[in-house]
Amino acid sequence: MMRQGWRTMLLLGLPGLVSGCGMINLSQIETSLLAAAATPTPFPTPRPLYTPGMQVEVQTVGGEVLYLRDMPSTDAAILRYLYDRNIVVIVEGPIEADGFRWWRVRTEDGEEGWAAQAVDDVTTLVPVREE
Repeated sequence: MMRQGWRTMLLLGLPGLVSGCGMINLSQIETSLLAAAATPTPFPTPRPLYTPGMQVEVQTVGGEVLYLRDMPSTDAAILRYLYDRNIVVIVEGPIEADGFRWWRVRTEDGEEGWAAQAVDDVTTLVPVREE
């Protein structure tokens, strides 16, 4: 009966309990418990939205086109226009440059170049949903 009481006091965090083994320092126990609680729990890393080999669909508005460029830069040469609903495959990236996130993509006919993931408020490369 007495041992049960000691366990209850220990769980309640009463300081300086004495047991048959000597003094129990609850502040050390509390510190250890707080340190354990402060340790971040590992969560799985979320899958990236874009990965090499992934098909993405070009999305533009108002008849605009997305430029396929030879380098990830707004100053780079334009290789071709990508139109709304064109399907391309992610090859590599991303690279952050000139205020854009660039992905190297391959067109259906095999041409490779760099395209911006979003322009203004429009996401221009949208992952194709697998059905």
